[in-house]
Amino acid sequence: MKKSFIYLFFGLICMVMPLFVACTGTGGTDVQGVRFYQSEYEVDLNTPINLNYMIYPNTAKDYNVTFVFEADYPNFQQLYTFKDGMFTITSKLAPEFRVSAVINGDSTKSDTCTIKLKKYPTKLSFGKENYKVNAGGVCILDLNGVIDNKDILLLTTNYNIELVSSNPSVLKVEQNSLAVISTGLSGSATIQARVKDASGNYIKATPYATTELFAETTLTVVDNVDYALATLEGEDEFLKLSTDYTQVEYNTYSITSNSTKLGISLFSAENKYINNSGVQIFVSSANPSVAEVIKLADGSNGMQYFSINFKTYGTARIEITSTATDVNGNPVKFIFYASYIK
Repeated sequence: MKKSFIYLFFGLICMVMPLFVACTGTGGTDVQGVRFYQSEYEVDLNTPINLNYMIYPNTAKDYNVTFVFEADYPNFQQLYTFKDGMFTITSKLAPEFRVSAVINGDSTKSDTCTIKLKKYPTKLSFGKENYKVNAGGVCILDLNGVIDNKDILLLTTNYNIELVSSNPSVLKVEQNSLAVISTGLSGSATIQARVKDASGNYIKATPYATTELFAETTLTVVDNVDYALATLEGEDEFLKLSTDYTQVEYNTYSITSNSTKLGISLFSAENKYINNSGVQIFVSSANPSVAEVIKLADGSNGMQYFSINFKTYGTARIEITSTATDVNGNPVKFIFYASYIK
């Protein structure tokens, strides 16, 4: 076990420090305790941090604060500075300190916080090689980093993450976040992520690496759906289905066989075919006692196929939904009726 070394620094609470409680309060209540604003701080090398704390009750007066510094390293007093309430780790030889604030020398009226050198990843990777985003929508990326041989999710609240888009006219990035915003135009972009330290320097895999650490992924825009074209094969029916499924009446299509093949393609308002490789389509029957729907293999033309199988004569309400959205950002849904007649 390493030996702990302790060094005392005495200072009056009335030193000028942002957010520190003033020397005196109204009412003259005796001080009861002290609390650091954070129990743990992560800092970069040579980056000062203000050890903010509060005295309670806030009406207390006539007290002083003793700062007690402790670390498990010899001569650790040479590895940091503390001036005007600002603590700075100046050497990587001591990556962790414990600091206690003691009121009037009374250990029962104290609080302790830990200050550590911030650890940065040695590898970066996105959760997916490819992401999809609806036109006009937002995609939140997940960025992973390897720290101490563990793969963890990096959060912008803990790290300064910089995103760069190769095609900002189609997909623009929101700095200080992991959000990529679609401008509404079709296309794709390569999104690159880097991590900066507190001084704005890009993190490298090792201190001696010549290039910055980065990760890349591809983001593709999935166009908004305006309508669907569907075919009922064997019945010579060609359907143009609207996303306005709130209407009272829907078209009814008569079918003379107990099974028909339903093919569906999605299109944008510009009559542009939407590649279904990035979109899933689901078809179901609201009347399973009359008819059921079975998913078939997708066709070579990109159309997705289903089979409507009737169990008896009658009419079934067929509902089509998709992972895509309409121009208003609502989930896509189409409805029609299929009637099996003699």
